[in-house]
Amino acid sequence: MPLVRLIGIGRLLLLLALLSAPPAAQAGSEHEGLSEGSLTVPVVLPDGSSVRLAGYLARPPGPGPFPIVLLTHGTPRDPADRTRTRAESAGPQARDFARRGWAALSIVRRGYGTSEGEFVESAGNCGSRDYGAAGLAAAVDLRLAAGWLAAQPWADPRRLLLVGVSTGGLTATALASQPPTGLVGVINFAGGRGSRGPNDVCQPDRLVEAFARYGRTARAPGLWIYAENDLYFGPALSRAMLAAYQGAGAPAEFHLLPPFGADGHSVYGRAPELWWPLVDAFLRRSRLPTWSPTALSPDALPAVTDRLRAAFERYLAGAGEKAFAASATGRFGWATGRASTEAARAAALDFCQGSAGTEAGCRLYFVNLAPAAP
Repeated sequence: MPLVRLIGIGRLLLLLALLSAPPAAQAGSEHEGLSEGSLTVPVVLPDGSSVRLAGYLARPPGPGPFPIVLLTHGTPRDPADRTRTRAESAGPQARDFARRGWAALSIVRRGYGTSEGEFVESAGNCGSRDYGAAGLAAAVDLRLAAGWLAAQPWADPRRLLLVGVSTGGLTATALASQPPTGLVGVINFAGGRGSRGPNDVCQPDRLVEAFARYGRTARAPGLWIYAENDLYFGPALSRAMLAAYQGAGAPAEFHLLPPFGADGHSVYGRAPELWWPLVDAFLRRSRLPTWSPTALSPDALPAVTDRLRAAFERYLAGAGEKAFAASATGRFGWATGRASTEAARAAALDFCQGSAGTEAGCRLYFVNLAPAAP
């Protein structure tokens, strides 16, 4: 007997809705003011088969419509590590986008983590690489996930932003060469493929050719962010890829960050304070949502000094749950990167009060990227 007859049409529709529904905001959430959580994204592949991709979604509460951003991951050097890929790894970045007014979906492509389906992104052996084709194969999953995201009732399908790191940067750029409806920008963090070890890339000239291929048809504004000590794709290679991409006609703005840690390839996950100011500026130039300088101005604080202004700039650049407190006597304290909103509030007040305790008269002025409630 067919499955539909066994469970009934109504129950089947309910089951499908539950599989594809975004997570609801939970009471007592550690990230107040967001609707967020893990989910599976059902997609239909070009051959007609169906798979479910692992995802993590963060968005503002309410009906929207919100602009949508799709975030995608890299590829570990050891193929055995692909099963460790988790959508939640980009949860901090997704939440930071959601604080800026976006519905952000971190998606895990086929062949990684718990996503269904076979790995389809092979670029061939090290002596015969086709990075261009591999990027386009990976971009199929991004296109399908973007389509699911755009179809949600709270989504604005006219504003789609792609964000990718490492292989994800190559993949997002590949999709930009065959742009889905509503694409407004592509942010490429340390994009590339083929790194076998520190400063060792299989046929780097083929990687440059791939970006030239994408650049012939990609026209959405691009933001490329690499680090000087990236041991996957160093400055000479990243600049060569950029030149090929721009030379083919694609627009891209390039930033080379100063050395970070032992390997600057990790800057996306470990040093968001270095790149969020660049991303915010890119979003403003593209007339896309981010935090408002009018709503988040140090002039709203009492007893403003140059020292306070400098601290507030660092606060704005900081990622994660954060808060800023000040007093009428000129004391202030701030915290970023906390695990929960409540922890950020408590830390900011504690830093502001210091040894003066409650007598300092400190109160919260900002929580995350919004003025604190009175």
